[in-house]
Amino acid sequence: MPLPGSLSIGLLSEDNPLKSFFCYCPLLIEKDGAFRPFEERALYPERGTIRIVPDKNESSHFKIRMRRIGALAMVDLRAHPGENDKIRPNKNYHGDGTEPNAYIIYSDVIMEPAPGLLYSILDMAPEDAENAILETIPTCPDVLLRAGEGLTGEVWRCVQDEHQPDVTRLTRTELKIDPARVEICAVEVPDGAALTLAVDAARMPAQPAARETERQRPQPAQEEARPQKPAPQQPAAPASAPAAAPVREEKAPPVPAKPWLNPNPAPAPKENARGKGLKEIIDDKWRHSRLDQLGTPVPELTTGDPLMSPAERASREVKRAWEIPEAREELLNAIARLDGADEALAARREALKQSAVNSQLTELESERLKMLDDLATLRKNTADVREELKDEIRRDEANLFADAVRKTERAKAAQAKAEEEAKAAQVAAQGVQDALTALEDGRFEERLSAFAVNSRAVQLIRGAKPSPAAPEIEGEDASAEEIIHRVRARFSDAGAHISQTDAVNMLICAVDFPVTIVSGAVGAGKTTHLRLLADALGIADKRLCVCPAGKGSLSDAPEIAALRRGSVPGMLLLDDMNLKNRRDPLRGLRADEGDALMLTATVQDEGDPLPGWLLGRAALIRLADERPDSFWAPKEPQLARTYAPVSTEALRRAFGPGKGTMPHNVLTHMDRLRKALSLAGLRLSRGTLDRLWTYCAAAIPLMPLEGSAVLDMAFAQLALPLILATAPVKSLHALSGILSDMPRSLALMEQPLPIEV
Repeated sequence: MPLPGSLSIGLLSEDNPLKSFFCYCPLLIEKDGAFRPFEERALYPERGTIRIVPDKNESSHFKIRMRRIGALAMVDLRAHPGENDKIRPNKNYHGDGTEPNAYIIYSDVIMEPAPGLLYSILDMAPEDAENAILETIPTCPDVLLRAGEGLTGEVWRCVQDEHQPDVTRLTRTELKIDPARVEICAVEVPDGAALTLAVDAARMPAQPAARETERQRPQPAQEEARPQKPAPQQPAAPASAPAAAPVREEKAPPVPAKPWLNPNPAPAPKENARGKGLKEIIDDKWRHSRLDQLGTPVPELTTGDPLMSPAERASREVKRAWEIPEAREELLNAIARLDGADEALAARREALKQSAVNSQLTELESERLKMLDDLATLRKNTADVREELKDEIRRDEANLFADAVRKTERAKAAQAKAEEEAKAAQVAAQGVQDALTALEDGRFEERLSAFAVNSRAVQLIRGAKPSPAAPEIEGEDASAEEIIHRVRARFSDAGAHISQTDAVNMLICAVDFPVTIVSGAVGAGKTTHLRLLADALGIADKRLCVCPAGKGSLSDAPEIAALRRGSVPGMLLLDDMNLKNRRDPLRGLRADEGDALMLTATVQDEGDPLPGWLLGRAALIRLADERPDSFWAPKEPQLARTYAPVSTEALRRAFGPGKGTMPHNVLTHMDRLRKALSLAGLRLSRGTLDRLWTYCAAAIPLMPLEGSAVLDMAFAQLALPLILATAPVKSLHALSGILSDMPRSLALMEQPLPIEV
């Protein structure tokens, strides 16, 4: 394990306030006088954290001290290099989710960071930081400001407003540091977010002294082997000596507070160390250093065992006597005869009873607080469900209103057509009347010939006689690999080489989503890409309809209705969709589920901004601006290959959503992204999440990319344009931090999209 014998800094969190459970997650570790990010978190499953258990010397104030330390803590194990010294395996860890920490660490090595060691970093100028209100409270209360490329050197502090407890402000302190000696460390916390800290290695605490090895008392054999000093003999008084003078009675010394200690210690006898073993010499020095300071003379056979008070000695002897069944009655009688024993025992029983009552009250209070927390969670969830229902009702009403508008327009068109047919019938009736009148004046044959000619012309002009139906086109059944190869080969024939990832992306967007929109700079080849895709699918001749900008409604056009039917897909291309159609960019069109129509469009960056309801249904593909960096030469024309049409069923089977399960890392990444966006006020709808899942399930088996890169591509095309068009500007400021590990989405935010932010 890497932590024993080292100094580390990490996060201290309370994962269960009701049970006072704390855990430690190492972030930085000291190596060669500097702190480096801790990269061996996987050695401490499951979340890279270690369970903190109270040391025997601080079990009473463990919870209070852990909460006082704060979010950042320091663990000093430089005096404990053993692997099982302060960090040991957790016996309660079984890998079933009940206890996520595989190791425990004792709390006596958990301490607050040294003053001036850690600082949080805020990108803010000093003039803007004076009394600035912080939306997000930094992890470390001491703050350094970074204006431009370097740190300012002034130390700021996060304080709570006196009048508004929920408001945290920045205030300037009188402390200053040298920015040159501060090291900036960027680390990743367990939830996936990034944390940047400034570390002043000069404030690192000194290394504690090494632990003393445990000493043992000498064996009885050694004690008996020691030479016993003979007692000094008094010389015999001579017989003729006079009687001794009366001895003066001396006053006894005062009794100390602890009667078992001698108030007048005698100096320890000096003995020659020659002939003693190393263990005896060390034991003698330990006795002199520990017992001399208590004022007690060191007896000859005294060892390094700690002193024991009379109460402790009596308690030990009572326990030993109680273990003998025959002696229990005599022991109880002796205790009962002591003065005040009955009152002391009664008071002890009452204290134990009160302690049990207090424990039950504490458990009841914990249950009450837990129920209040559950009730608050239920209320919040109820409010969220109510808002989701309201949003769903609004969307349903909007869809019903749009359907009603379309039906009204169709009814108006049918009424206009009926009026035209009525007028034609009236004209025909008038012609018949004129013909009957001509029977009387002799011009019947001339009028009858003119009537026949006019009727035939009217039928031809108005399309009264229907044209014969076009023959049904049969599509071939091709696999996903064959279709991808055909698309890449057709683009290569045209001189526009694309990768397998881009080919799969275009096919999935066109097959799985109602609308596919291609954007890019002028000359990027937006219309060419869609035409080449139609050529590769074999539908460019009879199943492709290109509608330029400025054309009116297409909802009732007969050629569009023909594209919706058949076993071969039909493609409708709305070229420059956002130039002359402000109110309805799709011109009344709607791609229904199950039909064979692939609705595609191109947009110009200088055109009208696309509405949010359209971006919520479409897949927006952004083409890169092709600019030659070296010698330019025109593309040599090549003979384009022709392909047979691909059936709609083959396309859906090859590029529809996958039947298998989504990779676990992609699901975890998607859930973490959803939570981070929700905290910033950017909530993804269920429909958007379903589209992301559909894209990833279809693309991961076919793209040579990691799952996170596929999710990045899906988010950039299916969710980010909708967020940029509908989210408030205040919430958009957090997007760059949330999407720090998604380069394609970050790059899309720099592009001039036709979206009104």
